[in-house]
Amino acid sequence: MNLLKCFELASGLKVNVHKSSIFGIGVDEAELNVLANHMGCQVGKFPFIYLGLPIGSRMRKLNDWIAVVEKFNNRLLSWKARSTSFGGWVVLIKLVLTSLPLYYFSLFRAPPTVIKYLESVRRNFFWGGLGLGSKISWVKWENVINSFWNGGLNIGSLKSKNLVLLGKWWWRFKTEADSLWVKVIRSIYGSFGGLLSGNVNSHSPKIDVWHSIIQAGTLMEDLQVRFKDSLSKKIGDGGSTSFWHEHWIGEDKLSKTFPRLFKLDQATDVMVKDKLVFDEGGTNFIWS
Repeated sequence: MNLLKCFELASGLKVNVHKSSIFGIGVDEAELNVLANHMGCQVGKFPFIYLGLPIGSRMRKLNDWIAVVEKFNNRLLSWKARSTSFGGWVVLIKLVLTSLPLYYFSLFRAPPTVIKYLESVRRNFFWGGLGLGSKISWVKWENVINSFWNGGLNIGSLKSKNLVLLGKWWWRFKTEADSLWVKVIRSIYGSFGGLLSGNVNSHSPKIDVWHSIIQAGTLMEDLQVRFKDSLSKKIGDGGSTSFWHEHWIGEDKLSKTFPRLFKLDQATDVMVKDKLVFDEGGTNFIWS
């Protein structure tokens, strides 16, 4: 409370304690109630909504995505689809139905059941609009959502959008190295956040959100999308680049290209900066 008071005096912004909640992780409920009474705030329960996203929910089941499903259904009910042309339906699907779940997709990996349901809503609206009864699907939905170059209407797949938005966190992990969230992930999963191995360490605590982000890169590789190869960086002083585990240009990981040397080396998690010495005589390797 003293810290909040100092914040108020320094910034002129006052925290409304009565509208605030205190949450406990691994804290006894009785102790939490005592703290809440002392501070004059409420006791919060998980999951809760923060900046429009659920915090504390595992987001693995259809019930966790009810908010997104309801947004789809409410938006459909508000449209006058009977007076909308076929071209208008395509525009509505692209600009509205496709955009509604993106905020959730940017952090959570949607379960297959959710993707299937949302795609069925888009498909049914595309072929029949709203309130027009069921219509014949003349073309496979996979062909309809395809790009213009592949003969589709460039609507896009929700599953693909979900994976791409999760994949962006790979890029952010590398470019926001000094951010607090990156430091937290590194403290749990190591210097590379589990991204290089494509999986989390079995001994590390499993964070569902980050685990889904790690899996997104692997899933795209399984779909023949060379996602990891599309990410590149300059080594610089080599302080943040793994010598053995990074993908080098034109090659695989050095650990796979030279497996025997890799097994002999005692410092397999060493950085480039610590592996190479630059002097007047050239570049020398430091082996352990």
